[in-house]
Amino acid sequence: MGQKIEEDRHQQDKPLIALRKSFIMEEMYRFSAAVKKEGKWYVSWCPELDIASQGKTVEEAIENLKEAIEIYLEDEDAQVPAAGQVFPRP
Repeated sequence: MGQKIEEDRHQQDKPLIALRKSFIMEEMYRFSAAVKKEGKWYVSWCPELDIASQGKTVEEAIENLKEAIEIYLEDEDAQVPAAGQVFPRP
């Protein structure tokens, strides 16, 4: 159940997070990340999964978001939207 994380940049220089989840078959997920500064912190948010994190730098906020997404995907009941689909906010 290893996971490999890759970071990619979209043509608009928007951070993307790509996660590979290995089981019998390898699956590749690609998620976007929005980062904005709030006070002394940078807040990162993945709109596809509605998961957020924060850090003292943009890089730290994105790394913390990757970790939060990994933890979310470890749950066998985790819902992953189809490509281009975003979960509605409650």
